[in-house]
Amino acid sequence: MKLVFLSDIHSNIFALKAAMRALKSFNPSQVYCLGDIVGPLPFTTETLGEIKKNRIISIAGNYDLAVAYDKEKCGSRFKTIVDEK
Repeated sequence: MKLVFLSDIHSNIFALKAAMRALKSFNPSQVYCLGDIVGPLPFTTETLGEIKKNRIISIAGNYDLAVAYDKEKCGSRFKTIVDEK
């Protein structure tokens, strides 16, 4: 069984996609993210989509929790449907 652990993506969709391309030859059984998927870069929605598309099991990091509970302090540019109304 081959397991891969990622962390601290911080909305860097370009790095995440590069990592996923590199992992194809490794053929892992499962990829996990140990937190901080989101961050101050403006690609949060795309990054979350890539996590979902690749079925990466994730836990919330401190930055993820900050976005969920206090977006003003963390500096994230992530928008929800509620934010747009």
